[in-house]
Formats: sequence, structure tokens, C-alpha cells
Amino acid sequence: MSSELAEFRQGWKIVLAAAFGVGVGLIGAPIFSLGTLLVPLSKAFGWSRAEVSLASLCLVFGTIVTALFVGRFVDRFGVRRIGIISLCLLAVAFVGMTQITANIYTFYLGLVLLSLAGCGTSPIIWTRGVATWFDKKRGLAFGMTLAGTGVAAMLMPPFVGSLIAQYDWRAGYLGLAAVTAVALIPVVLFFYERGEKHVDTSAPVLTGFTLQESLKTRHFWQLGVGNVLVTGATAALVVHFVALLTDAGITSAVAVGVAGIIGAAIIVGRLLTGYLVDRFHAPYVGAALVLLPCAGAILMRATLPDLTWVSVSAVTIGLAAGAEVDLVAFLVSRYFGLKSYGQIYAAQFILFELAVGFGPVIAGRLFDIEGSYDTALLVCAAAYVGAATAIGTLGKPPTLEKIGGGTAHGG
Repeated sequence: MSSELAEFRQGWKIVLAAAFGVGVGLIGAPIFSLGTLLVPLSKAFGWSRAEVSLASLCLVFGTIVTALFVGRFVDRFGVRRIGIISLCLLAVAFVGMTQITANIYTFYLGLVLLSLAGCGTSPIIWTRGVATWFDKKRGLAFGMTLAGTGVAAMLMPPFVGSLIAQYDWRAGYLGLAAVTAVALIPVVLFFYERGEKHVDTSAPVLTGFTLQESLKTRHFWQLGVGNVLVTGATAALVVHFVALLTDAGITSAVAVGVAGIIGAAIIVGRLLTGYLVDRFHAPYVGAALVLLPCAGAILMRATLPDLTWVSVSAVTIGLAAGAEVDLVAFLVSRYFGLKSYGQIYAAQFILFELAVGFGPVIAGRLFDIEGSYDTALLVCAAAYVGAATAIGTLGKPPTLEKIGGGTAHGG
């Protein structure tokens, strides 16, 4: 059996469990259901589009303030315990969101508490666990893991939307709590990093940079710039996608259905990115995929409300959303190694979460000023060009075996 097949034979259950975890975690179901909740909450409480859009920033607060702590914890103790505990707390927090009132600050506070509860459900956890089981096919394994967010993007908007239509917005949050509880089952059964349950003499020695060393490299900051630009633009488009379509005269039911295309494209983007980075120069792959939604944003601006072209634009947005997290995780593992992967990826993930938070807010503010999303779409297109430039010029990764050693996690 080839080493590549052996990796999947040993690690497929880890990938499956991680995909469930990331799908219901903070960058999955909560983010992709936010757009479906945006209009109902605005109507129910009289909040403006920009006010509701601040939810995206509140939703990432917990990850931003805890990411480095989580990264240090998993580098030292492993991933299993924090992943399971955080998923349990996240399910409880979704139930708590049903208690918000017309005072918008209760909404913001609820989301901050939800983000703190779910701080251990970020890709820091899931990709770290998967990375210890894969090397030759790490890109594809990451893609399959992070495809869980694509499934969430495809299924959560219609699921939450149907609950809201049949009951109200509170039912949407209860549905999210139930889905999170179900996802706990495979995580409890299958998820742990190599050597975490017992001393594993076959576990690899983890080499690479420390966080302090990585901060001194141009690769870290160049990757960070690309990360922020592509993530901010994609988050803005995803969160405002349904509202953008309904403002153009498309019915809410049709808009939610078209939004589901983004989820399907995310799955394709995750798997395609993983497949390609295992075979070709990863920065070139990333730059090419990031340029696609630049065309999509311009196309959407020019063709709304033509559903055919809007659907094409949705595909390009989904491909970018599929590439972003997968690509950053893979590049961190290749350029900086696994020795301090949790902490280095956490630092990049802070930038990611800041972009997730501010991107929709900026788009919402531009809408409130102009009464349309025209300028916001152009800003997103320009951000994608900048991201492609930053990622595409990263150059070759260092030889990690020459960067100091480390020890495999053994318990």
C-alpha cells in the first residue's frame, strides 16, 4: 500500500469528525446562517442593516481574544478535549440567543458570549488534528476537513430559513443548537490528533518555526495581507448575499436558494484547492482561485437581477470561500511547520476573524450611505486583486528540517 493511501486508511475517521466540527463551528453554521437571519432580525426589532451587520464582528470576538491561548494549549496538550468542550458550550449558547430583546446590545452581548463558548471550534483545532495524520496528502485532507463549512453554507441557509418562515427567528437559533449537538457524536467517537490518546512511536517529529521566529519573516506578513483581503471581501459578499438579491427584486425564497450555490461551490473549492496544492506551487494555485470572485463581484454588479449570471457569481464567491481557509492552513504548515502550528495558525486566524468581522460591517455601512451595494462590490473586487498579488508572490517555502527540531506530541 502506498504511503498516500496509508495516510487515508489511518486518518479518514479523523477527517470525517473534523469536518463535522468545523461545519458547525464558528466559521461554519453561525456565519453562513447570519445572512438568513439578517433581514428577519432587522424587521422584528427595527434595526438598520449596518447595525445587524455588526453581528459578524461580535461573532468573531471570542476567537480573536482567545486564539493564541487556544493555539498554545493545543500545541502542548492536543486537540480533543478543547474541541469537545467548546462544541457543548456552543450548543448551549445558541439556545441562549433566543433570549435577546429589542435592545440591540443584548444581541451583541449574546453573540460575544457565543463566540467565547465556541472559541475551541475554529480550524486551529480541526486542522491541527488532521495535520498530524497527513503529509503527502495534507492538502487534500485539509480540503476534505474544511469542506464541512461548505456543507454548512449549502444546508444552513435553507434549513434556518425554513424554521424562520414556519415559526420565527428564535426557531432558527434552536435549529442551530440541535445541529451542533448532533455534530458532537462523530467528534466524541473519532477525533484526536496522532499520539493524543496514547504514546505513538510512529508519530512524526514536529519541526518548524516558533511563533516568534515566524513573525520575523516576510512570508508570515505577506500571507496575512492576502488572508485579510480575501477573507474580508468574501465575508462581506456571503453575509450580504441574500439581502443584495432581495434588494434587487428577487424573492427571499429564491435568494436563499441561490445562496445555497455558494455552499456547493465552497465544497468544490475546498477539495479542488487541496488536490491542486498537493501537486503544484501552492501560492500560484491560491492566486488563481482568488482572482475568480473578482470577476464574479463585477459580474454581479453589472447583471443583477439576472439569476443566471448571479448564480455564476455565487459559484466564484464559493470557490474563493472554499480556497481561503484551506490555503492558509496548508501554507502555514508548509512554510512554518507543525512544531508551533497551533500558535502560528492562531495568529493568522486572528487576522482572518478580524476580516470576517469588519468586511460585512464595511459593506453594510456603504449600503447605508448609498442605498445600494454597487460600491461595496467594487471594493470587494479590488480586495481580491490585492490578495492574489500577495499570495502569488510568496515564493518557495524554507526547508523545515533545518529550522530546529521538536518532539511529537505523546500524550
